[in-house]
Amino acid sequence: MKILQLIPQFCYPADEGGKIGIANIYEEFSTSEEVTLFSLSNKKINSEHYELASQFGNVFIQYANTRNSFRNIFKSLFTKEPLYLFKHYSKDVIKQVEKIVETNSFDIIHADHTAMAPLAYYIKRKYGIPIGLRLHNIEYKIWERYSEELKYGSLKRKYIDSQASKLENKESILISKMDVNFVITDVDKKRAIKLSPKANIVVASAGVSPNKWFAGKLSQRQPKQIIIASTWNWIHNSNGLRWWVEKVLPLVKSKINDVELIVIGKDSPNFLKNNINIEPVGYVEEVLPYFHNSNIYIAPLFVGSGIRIKILEAMAAGLPVVSTSVSAEGIIASPEQGLFVSDDADAQAAIIVSLIKNKQHAYDLGQKAREFILEHHTWETNVNIIKQEYQKLIEK
Repeated sequence: MKILQLIPQFCYPADEGGKIGIANIYEEFSTSEEVTLFSLSNKKINSEHYELASQFGNVFIQYANTRNSFRNIFKSLFTKEPLYLFKHYSKDVIKQVEKIVETNSFDIIHADHTAMAPLAYYIKRKYGIPIGLRLHNIEYKIWERYSEELKYGSLKRKYIDSQASKLENKESILISKMDVNFVITDVDKKRAIKLSPKANIVVASAGVSPNKWFAGKLSQRQPKQIIIASTWNWIHNSNGLRWWVEKVLPLVKSKINDVELIVIGKDSPNFLKNNINIEPVGYVEEVLPYFHNSNIYIAPLFVGSGIRIKILEAMAAGLPVVSTSVSAEGIIASPEQGLFVSDDADAQAAIIVSLIKNKQHAYDLGQKAREFILEHHTWETNVNIIKQEYQKLIEK
């Protein structure tokens, strides 16, 4: 099977949720299929990262201004196309993809994220190649939830509401045009069916690679050390962390004064400074050693869709996770399997204090969490679902 994979951002280094998902799908495709990667990028790609990507298939990079720049935002005020879509679609992008398609004989076009769906549909119409869309999120839902956090009646909220409405309409159309759509969770499947009742929707979740993620030893765990890893330039990650620092951390400190929060990820928020209980580590090449030294992973998020890959990775590394409901969407694990879900600060604090006071119990729950992930969330299993659906399309 020859696959052309369309992606909205270059996925190496795979150091954040969106990139991790794309990179693992790409690598799993390459284990049995011939794959070509076409990526948009805002900037020049590091040669080392380009060479890494080239180990798995043919790689093409196309520069595109996909930032939420003032120019793009201003332009979005005067078009029916949502900002999220049109900034990924241009004559230059189309021209480059046409060259690639016309010099290869692709069996399948695989689009990662709704942003690449218009380009995939263009290829289908012109060349008759079957197309599949990986819905890493139901995008309009993110904008809708963001709006709910903003001041009612404000210009910003009106703009976000408008974009959410435009995107909901376009997602509905695009999903219906795909030969197959892959969602990450049953929750997102229901949303996708509501958008496009007649569309072909298949659940193929996100996961981990077991050989990359393993549990540390009990002796490594620092019982009072809590950890979180994310990319902090996305405002919703930062807002969720602020909530935890302002609402949950003081309650934990009232019981365990020397508790420590390790914050991993580039662009650490300024509000973390001068807090003796918080260590902003910043960007690291490898998070696993930090996971092994910690006792609990937290995942506070109130705006999002899809699945949080960092939660899957933390559980695979043997950490119990304390999460908000939005952050835990799509992960059907129980507290007995190491996943605690609550949007209440008092409840989260009580869980964390209990886990800190019983290191052995926290460790045992972490082992249960790992078992759950290996049973339900591996990349090999879920990408095989995608490949099987593509084989069906080819046989038709």
